[in-house]
Amino acid sequence: MDRLIHLLARKNGYMDLIRYIETAALTQVLDTIHQLTRADIQTYAQNKFPDKDTFSIKIGNRVYTDKKEAGAALIDMCRSAKQPNMAVTIGEYQGFKMSVSYDSFFSKFTVNLKGSISHEVEIGTDPLGNLQRLSNALEGMNKRMEEVAQKLENVEHQLETAKVEVTKPFPQEVELFTI
Repeated sequence: MDRLIHLLARKNGYMDLIRYIETAALTQVLDTIHQLTRADIQTYAQNKFPDKDTFSIKIGNRVYTDKKEAGAALIDMCRSAKQPNMAVTIGEYQGFKMSVSYDSFFSKFTVNLKGSISHEVEIGTDPLGNLQRLSNALEGMNKRMEEVAQKLENVEHQLETAKVEVTKPFPQEVELFTI
């Protein structure tokens, strides 16, 4: 009888997995893909600098075109917005609103580039390095898109596997039901 309960639980587990994948997991992955492709990647494409010499960032009320000055201003703005675990809007970069938050537990600043979804960047002490990290976060959206598409394939594969498994009869099903 214990074996029957175990096998029925396994079958019910697959059915629960199917329901979960069809609702929560698949919806979340599809939503992320939609947000990345339709909004943030397009925003970045429209606001991306045409070459490496072109640069501008709005920090506070000022637009900076010099990277060194902008990097220093970014660090200064972060330091002045040092309210623990509270996001403070500090400017705009390549079409994305920027806010900074300070994590008092880890003693670190994080800039959030906000489009349809958030792109977080940890801020360090190197002014030019921070600007490079901001650029890398936006440039990395295509890679992230590929990773999310791979997740979608995995979720769809899990769904198909679960649907097949739930229809398979137990090897000793007849014997178990006659006990």
